[in-house]
Amino acid sequence: IATVPYTTLAGGNNISATISNVNNGTVELSTANNSSSFDVEGVTAHPDRKFFAEEATGTWCQWCPRGAVFMDYMRATYPNQFVGVAVHNADPMTITAYDAGIGGLIGGYPSVVPNRMTEIDPSQLETSFLDLISVAPDAVISGTGTVNSTNNAININLSATFSAALSGDYRFMAVVVEDSVTGTASTYNQSNAYGNNANGPMGGFEAFGTSVPAAQMNYDFVNRALLGTFNGQTGSIPATIVAGTPYTYSFTATSAAAWDK
Repeated sequence: IATVPYTTLAGGNNISATISNVNNGTVELSTANNSSSFDVEGVTAHPDRKFFAEEATGTWCQWCPRGAVFMDYMRATYPNQFVGVAVHNADPMTITAYDAGIGGLIGGYPSVVPNRMTEIDPSQLETSFLDLISVAPDAVISGTGTVNSTNNAININLSATFSAALSGDYRFMAVVVEDSVTGTASTYNQSNAYGNNANGPMGGFEAFGTSVPAAQMNYDFVNRALLGTFNGQTGSIPATIVAGTPYTYSFTATSAAAWDK
């Protein structure tokens, strides 16, 4: 099977595909299903736009494997634009302040809040991403981070440059996340509504039972620390912003020794 790349144009693209020489040209039961067509919309990502997705999840939540699957898909598909955080609720990975902040923006689990906008289901992540990724951001944020392996100190240095002059209460916030988090307690077991293929395929979770044992779970995007409060650090950006001027701020935190830094 040969794979031939197809470059879409901006806007709508109607694509038709036809197969031929079925079964090496021998008996074909029907020729009515040899062609199909579909629409593809071309999207050009803005070079400075990132997509920040905060996922509300919990090990107790039987539908939350859906969140894990779609978050992993987004990072694998859009590694340079997708920025994900799994905000845990009522399990050992919960950060109380972060959980409370996201809890005020959602109606249930699993949910995702992209760029602090409207709550969506994890299955809608790609659609939301494609709607937003071409829009120029108000500010370009960059930063560096270091971890001291001796005393476990974390230092995060941020810089933001705004495209227009603004006045208001703008703030920096930083989140520390960790991938491949594991645990041995039963509270690390993942409840799984897709177990035993009860609700169709879901990234391999259908092959497990109704509870995935902790020993077989690796949790990604796990929130480990929220820096600057859920609404950002007060005073971290001036009230009057000059276009093109970089504004900087530094956060410090201490990681647990057990974190994979």
